[in-house]
Amino acid sequence: MVRRVVVTVPKERAQEVLTTMEDARHCHHITIMMGDTDFPQFSASVITFQCIDKKLWFIISELESIGLGVDFGTIELMALEAVVPYLSSRIDARGVRVPNRITSVTDRLTIAEIYTAIDDQCHMTFDYLAMCATAGMICGVGLLDDNVVLVVASMLVSPLMGPILAIIYGTMMKDGRMGFKGLRAEISGVLMIFLVGMLCGAVVAPFADRELGEWPTENFQMNIRGEPLNLVVGTFIAIPSGVALALAITSDVVAPYVGVAIAAALLPPIVNGGLTLMLGIISLGMEGSTPHTAHYLTTAYISMILFLINFVLIYVFGIFTFMVKRVRPGTEHAKQTYLYRYSVFDNNRGSIGSKNFLDASNPAQRRKGSSFMEIDTKLKSIATFEDDDQRRRNGHRLSGPS
Repeated sequence: MVRRVVVTVPKERAQEVLTTMEDARHCHHITIMMGDTDFPQFSASVITFQCIDKKLWFIISELESIGLGVDFGTIELMALEAVVPYLSSRIDARGVRVPNRITSVTDRLTIAEIYTAIDDQCHMTFDYLAMCATAGMICGVGLLDDNVVLVVASMLVSPLMGPILAIIYGTMMKDGRMGFKGLRAEISGVLMIFLVGMLCGAVVAPFADRELGEWPTENFQMNIRGEPLNLVVGTFIAIPSGVALALAITSDVVAPYVGVAIAAALLPPIVNGGLTLMLGIISLGMEGSTPHTAHYLTTAYISMILFLINFVLIYVFGIFTFMVKRVRPGTEHAKQTYLYRYSVFDNNRGSIGSKNFLDASNPAQRRKGSSFMEIDTKLKSIATFEDDDQRRRNGHRLSGPS
């Protein structure tokens, strides 16, 4: 897919930005609109260009290396359905034709786009928890009815993959806030699904047969997740699932999500663990230690081990794929929570300076911290001065020593 990029910069920095775009590959249809008004604070230049989505991250990193989007100006990204004529190649500043479809291992979306896609899926909201409960109920019915269609359908409804992506991203980008949001949502979702499984077990326990080989101990969908051999099979499924999940989020391809949700099967082991645990507890309380009680408890134990193995391996190989794709600090200034900026003005002395929300992982920005603290101090003194001046106008006596 093609991206249209709109860059807004002060007029005095426009030439520097244009030179950087000309030197970078894959910038097509570069145009510039020079702003000129009677109000200097509103004068700016707007530069636009088009680029293939998976090549854009390199251009963004080049622009941010000169301070665009960090110290001055803004960058806006928009997805285009199609462009006519197609972006096949272009002639660079040296007169050399640059092909557009040069593939690379590191082709991916920009980190800002990856951040936005993950952030939309990792919040612990009512809708998220309700979706977990709904998926758990569908899976519980499928396990008890030995219905593989319902079990697969529940995997597609489950939202557990989003928080795992947030944990992977937070680890790679050293973004503790994103990682914490993902971990909190994942733990909450797992607990909700486990409780739904226990509820299903409590509902059907009075109707369960008391002998092995009868319902529900005869159900294949329940028993298969309680066999030790399935732990080995799950290992070899979780490894490619972690790779596919990371590739899907970095390439903006939706189809792998469906396959990963079915292959990794995070949801059914959780529901199966809660369901069989409740059946085992009730059976233990009513009949004591019997073969089918031991069967329930063993199935619950192995089911939860299966989930943990899947989770850990998806996390580890998601990290590995992010490393290959160069999703890491330093390639781009990625955290959108760091993008606000405000200026401090003194009516008598003009502009004092501006404050940026700093990226703590950038040593160069950490060194600027003292100057920003000075600006904060000046801002407070200005506010106090304006407050005192207003009181004088209202005829109030100022507080303080006489």
